Amino acid sequence: MGKRITIQEADQRFADANLERVGSFTHVLSKVLCICLKCGRYVAPKPAYITHGKGGCRDCGFAATAKSHELSIDEIDRRLKAMNAERVGAYVNVTTGILCICLNCNKYISAIVNNFNTQSGACNPCGIAKTALATKTPIDKVDKICGKQNVKRLGEYVSRHKPMKVSCLKCDWQFFPTLGSLDLGHGCPRCAEYGIDLSRPTVFYVVANSTWIKCGISNSSTQRVAKHSKQGLNRVHTEITFDTGHEAVAVEKKWKAYIKSLPKDMRATKADISDGHTETVKNTQATQDWIETNLIS
Repeated sequence: MGKRITIQEADQRFADANLERVGSFTHVLSKVLCICLKCGRYVAPKPAYITHGKGGCRDCGFAATAKSHELSIDEIDRRLKAMNAERVGAYVNVTTGILCICLNCNKYISAIVNNFNTQSGACNPCGIAKTALATKTPIDKVDKICGKQNVKRLGEYVSRHKPMKVSCLKCDWQFFPTLGSLDLGHGCPRCAEYGIDLSRPTVFYVVANSTWIKCGISNSSTQRVAKHSKQGLNRVHTEITFDTGHEAVAVEKKWKAYIKSLPKDMRATKADISDGHTETVKNTQATQDWIETNLIS
């Protein structure tokens, strides 16, 4: 609870804060209607919060604070010059933008005195570019990150978030990743799509059971065939080894095109074959003959 004061003490507090009481005073924690002797506005402060001439008219208080922060024109021009900017417009106050020209990019900008930052400068775009340059990954580290993902940089590196041209060291495919994506472990999407190393010998295989038949490719047919055997595709019809994954992919594409030509009820669903259903169809003599003619012979 606030300390009790007399009405005379309250009026003295108001006077010290350039206020004149026009309303009734009841308690130090109750608002009292007053008029500001500086700007003429009506205000309603609490006497308890008016001490040493402070706590009166907020508008006048803000104006006084702003005035205490005012700088001379010479000082403003000096600070702008230190930030590579030149004033071309009139200065109003510390919170109002000043029309300037950036001496780096020659663009017109609006600089606010309260926001002056000699580290990034008065021009926001130039400041962002300066920060980006300061935090730019060294080119030797860029190439090291590329190497970890088995790609070689071909184009210019600009920043972590700008695409750059690279070539996959496994399949020679050229694409445009960002350094950020490579650093997160995302390599060649083409190699990822097929799930194999296209530069290594690759096996094209055909496995089946009495209901389904599937064709696929793998760098290690032993592992894949064993996995398919666990889901019932335990009869190995064919295994053809190619020198590289590119040749095997070309054969697999023919198989996928054939699957698309079949009616939907001939194709397996995930419920039928949990792993690899998109390369699996019903095992018919017609399909076996097509594989023999178009993929094996």
